[in-house]
Amino acid sequence: MNETIGANQCGFCHNRSTIDQIFCIRQLLEKKWDYNGSVHQLFLDFREHDSVRRQVF
Repeated sequence: MNETIGANQCGFCHNRSTIDQIFCIRQLLEKKWDYNGSVHQLFLDFREHDSVRRQVF
């Protein structure tokens, strides 16, 4: 990974996909159930809040 995109992000990375992220979330939830812990998740949809102008000149 480069400095801009961390190792925990899969969007637009070669050989990484959302399936990798789903797998990680599933693993976390299974461990939570095994150890009776708690997990907090937050999902953001940036398409609704995108403020970057994407005009083609």
